Amino acid sequence: MQGSAQSYDLGGVLEAQHSRDLAPASLIKVARMAEVGPVQRRFGKIQMLAEKIAMAGMQSVLFPGSLRPTVLRLFGAKIGRNARITQKVFIGQPSNLTIGDDVVINIGSFIDCSAPVFIGDKVRIGYQGMVVTGSHRTENSVYRRKEGDHVRRSVTIERGCWIQSRGMVGPGVIMAEGCTLMAAGVLTKSTLPNGEYAGLPAIRRRDLSIDDDDGL
Repeated sequence: MQGSAQSYDLGGVLEAQHSRDLAPASLIKVARMAEVGPVQRRFGKIQMLAEKIAMAGMQSVLFPGSLRPTVLRLFGAKIGRNARITQKVFIGQPSNLTIGDDVVINIGSFIDCSAPVFIGDKVRIGYQGMVVTGSHRTENSVYRRKEGDHVRRSVTIERGCWIQSRGMVGPGVIMAEGCTLMAAGVLTKSTLPNGEYAGLPAIRRRDLSIDDDDGL
């Protein structure tokens, strides 16, 4: 595989992955939901409040780092061994978060889990790195953000990836194994493995060696 400065897109994979998001409402079969009673609503609100308090407390420099994975597990996150989550890291809706082994999420990072987020083994997220799963559609008026019309798409960051300081991975992106997103880069399309991506939007700048991957 030769290095290239063009953008790579797993078009077929993403079309299948997001076909439900893009299909007309008339073609989507919506499951009928059971009515939620007052007790369940009250419990849900209490749970959400407890989650917000816990996530806010976890961001403090005084909160023991060794307890952060434990607290996230209490709220439904699936976290592997030796995960290190530092202070001032915001994680929304941890029940949608899956983290592998030996992952490091550095100071000031923002992980939006309004849709599922999968972070593979040995991933590194640098200072103020961002993973965003939610957005809004554009309105056909001068008020461009359409209220209430949320778009939520899962994000996958595969084994060994490195998101450098202030790098951002956007909704629906699959960051393939062994990729690096350079500082302040914004990844809006899925990648092929073992590449360096940079820019806004980020494009593939060069291939990365895998010669030292034996035994990993």
